[in-house]
Amino acid sequence: MSLSPDMQTRFRAPQRSDPIPVDEALAIVLANVPCLPREMVSLSDALGRTLSERIVAPFNLPPFPNSAMDGYAVRSQDTQGASRTQPRHLALVEDVPAGSLPRKLLQPGQASRVMTGAPIPAGADAVAKVEQTEPQQGHVLVFSPVETGKDIRPAGEDVAEGQVAIEAGSLIRPSETGMLAALGFDRVPVAKRPAVALITTGAELVFPGQTLAPGQIYNANSFSLSAQIREAAGEIVSTLHCPDSPVAFEKALAASPDADLLFASGAVSAGLYDVVRDFILERATVHFYRVAMRPGWPTLFATYAGKPFFGIPGNPVSSMVAFELLVRPALLRMQGRRALHRMQVPSIVEDTIPSRPEARQYLRAWTEFKDGAFHSRLVGPQGSARLSTMVRANSLLIVPPGVEPIPPGQRLSALLTEAREVQ
Repeated sequence: MSLSPDMQTRFRAPQRSDPIPVDEALAIVLANVPCLPREMVSLSDALGRTLSERIVAPFNLPPFPNSAMDGYAVRSQDTQGASRTQPRHLALVEDVPAGSLPRKLLQPGQASRVMTGAPIPAGADAVAKVEQTEPQQGHVLVFSPVETGKDIRPAGEDVAEGQVAIEAGSLIRPSETGMLAALGFDRVPVAKRPAVALITTGAELVFPGQTLAPGQIYNANSFSLSAQIREAAGEIVSTLHCPDSPVAFEKALAASPDADLLFASGAVSAGLYDVVRDFILERATVHFYRVAMRPGWPTLFATYAGKPFFGIPGNPVSSMVAFELLVRPALLRMQGRRALHRMQVPSIVEDTIPSRPEARQYLRAWTEFKDGAFHSRLVGPQGSARLSTMVRANSLLIVPPGVEPIPPGQRLSALLTEAREVQ
């Protein structure tokens, strides 16, 4: 297909012979996706969302000095010199369970029994834990000296009033959920989840549950990519499959007017029926086409009808890797997420690693920490249709362009795509 003058005006990406580096492609993506507005959700629905505003503590946490142990609130000076043979005898003046308030000011020679979390009585400056004491009728024996402040949690020890407890852009995990609850938030400001329209292409694809005819295969991409979108807190507003027809593809694009991001898998390479490539090159503002990475070389990013559009290869591994490297960070940026990238660690390779001069490689590997360092081994052949290797991998080994193979024992960066138990 030749480029018309109008098409050439809109197609501002490097030509097919000049794929751009991965880092440059990612920078272009992040500069061309919108930040989404905030919405309020209940705390019980906030897990996995992105906090859109910083949370400032409205009060001290804990709000009052309290006991870190079951034991006895004491004046530390009253316990000095205590031992098993010469315990200190302190008068027991009251019990203070958690959830109640002390009624008495602690005087010299006195103690109050306190439970974990109970407020500390005025006059006390330490807690003698129950293992160091022995209660008697109206008294308690203390067998060990207690330092000032021992086992007392001061007011504001965790978070002080007015302090930022959670930064905007944070992923709300179980720990953030607990902090929000502790600070009394029952509703939480979060970023809107990106609405994604997912389109798969290919006349050979049918959905699981249908009977395969000769020449057909099941549409794995629709499900693996949907899972990746949800894992990145995206909301799938449509999942469509269209044949290799420009008319059908245009209808699929128009089927989700409320989508924030358009996403197609397949038909972006150099084949005769690669309608996604031809349609987008002609109808959209193309930011790049082809990225110097393997797998995922023919990845395309454009703006179509005012919305970001990704076209990624149809081979299942290529589609998942392209999503991981370019689409996932875009979805997180749209939510205002502070951390856009997964952890990378230097890892000792246990195999001979092939290198390619024209592209950075992302090889499926198993990475684990042993003998004081991370180690990575390839999980099998690296063909872009071998979905089984994605099943066995927990990382992508990043191999820079080069001519010579990399021998075992060298270090490469491993992108940790997920945490799983050691095999």
